[in-house]
Amino acid sequence: MSSKTGLKGDPIFDAFYASQVQFQNDTIIVQNITQRAGAALLDRIGPAIVITHSQAGPLGFLIADTRPASVRALISLEPQGPPFEDRILRNSTAIARPYGLTNIPIEYDPPVVDPATALPYMTLPPPGPGLSDCILQASPARRLVNLAKIPHLVVTSQASYHAAYDYCTVRYLQQGGVIVDFLDLPHAEIHGNAHFVFLERNNLEIAAKVEEWIRKNVTNPCEASPLIFNHECEPSSILNKSLSQIASVATPGMASRKKAAKPKLNPSSSGSLDSYISPKKSVGQPDASESGLDDPHSIVAGPESTASTPASSQPLKRKRADKDMPNPKCLVRKNTNEDKGRRAKGYAPPSTYDHLPPLTDTLIPNLLCVTVGLNPGIQTATKGHPYAHPSNLYWYLLHTSGLSPDRRLAPSEYVILPEKYSIGNTNIVSRATRDGSELSKEEMVVGAGELDEKIRKWKPEVVCLVGKSIWEAVWKWRHGKAMKKQEFKYGFQDKGENMGRRPKKKSNNFFEKPKRGADKKEDDADDEDLWDGAKVFVATSTSGLAASLSKKEKEEIWAELGSWVQRRREERRVTGDKGMAVDSVGDNDAA
Repeated sequence: MSSKTGLKGDPIFDAFYASQVQFQNDTIIVQNITQRAGAALLDRIGPAIVITHSQAGPLGFLIADTRPASVRALISLEPQGPPFEDRILRNSTAIARPYGLTNIPIEYDPPVVDPATALPYMTLPPPGPGLSDCILQASPARRLVNLAKIPHLVVTSQASYHAAYDYCTVRYLQQGGVIVDFLDLPHAEIHGNAHFVFLERNNLEIAAKVEEWIRKNVTNPCEASPLIFNHECEPSSILNKSLSQIASVATPGMASRKKAAKPKLNPSSSGSLDSYISPKKSVGQPDASESGLDDPHSIVAGPESTASTPASSQPLKRKRADKDMPNPKCLVRKNTNEDKGRRAKGYAPPSTYDHLPPLTDTLIPNLLCVTVGLNPGIQTATKGHPYAHPSNLYWYLLHTSGLSPDRRLAPSEYVILPEKYSIGNTNIVSRATRDGSELSKEEMVVGAGELDEKIRKWKPEVVCLVGKSIWEAVWKWRHGKAMKKQEFKYGFQDKGENMGRRPKKKSNNFFEKPKRGADKKEDDADDEDLWDGAKVFVATSTSGLAASLSKKEKEEIWAELGSWVQRRREERRVTGDKGMAVDSVGDNDAA
């Protein structure tokens, strides 16, 4: 039989077919035996960084769950998902993974004996175009106690079917208390990749991003992964290849594809990638002005190196000289005038950040309070929970004001706000940007109208606008003109400014006869939807960079709202009232 037929006898087909082995299609058997084998392997070799791809995603979760002390980091390249069900490769309508991430038990706190009853879930709508809806645990969420001990990275490419739902796997992990970063490749300026990123021409570029994440998040990468970091560790008689050498061996012909493999990661004599990789400056939550320095997606390739790999038989060894060798853990370089010149200023169209999903609202009927931010920042959109940057004071002020009186919450715990504290969260503009200056005044005013509709639908008692600029947009939408300086004030606003209100229509016809019978019933039905609206409280920006007010002054303003919410909580507890806004703040309080 001639070659190049794609059939038996074709050397290429025969080589491929010879690599195939028997396949066990019982997922429960596969997960059980792999969990035990992975644990035994770690017991033998010691600490390791576990990297999985696709169907192996649940196997990585199980191995890490069994040996959390031995797994220094878990890296999931497009892990099988999303939680609970298959979206693409669906074989039946049954729940694909009863334990959320896996088919067999994984450690939760409180423990899960029967997932059908002990692990209820909720479905959230897609947060943006091109994304699927998202299944998360119902509140209160159980913690993934062992996985929460391990830093985790999820990597997703642009042209893969995983791009629609991997964000949900990240949010499920965050909900369980896992420290997880989401490397969305198009957000890191790496475009066009599909599901098998490690086989594609720019695999070295992606490997560099992963290596930089390891440097930032693994305490001792030499111990956990000597094959990759051998050039920074003590000499080894066996493992002496750098990451770029390993990748080139794994994918023959990569060295010749010079245009596709950028940046070239040939290590210098120092063995450090610091001179090739440097963080991209970014700012996260607008009106929460985030610096973005700890954003896992903020690492970008630097200038292409032309240095060649040292032709030495000795393993590469890191030379430490503080005056000319940066610490590998300190990846943030000082700002330069050139950097400042590259920063975008002014309005950015939606297409600039359309790869970032909008944040999911946490709204249910009849909440005590809904906080309203400007829009998600880059880090917030990436991590999937509001006010994610550590410099943001939102979670601090929520606690000190008494809105979350028992403790200061982590941003990943935002999902418990409605049920536990009767607090919701949304934004006046849903799309993500680097900072507030990249939004137009017009879309903020349009967003104010959409916000009013949300408030009318969910009927909270108070709307807390987190920042002056949000109140200015609402004011312009309502009054058709800009707010004057003397018209602005923090705190509760006048009753006439209530949001979402639907007052009863009054007839201007003096001669109109009172309606009777069916007509009157129709009017009475309309009256059931009448509402005086939610009171408006204007709070300070929670941005760590907003310096017009001191931290103490911000606490004092937020304390007014906290005192009111605590009083209403007690009133609801005593009366058993579950909602519909009551006039607990009189006109004097609102003035």
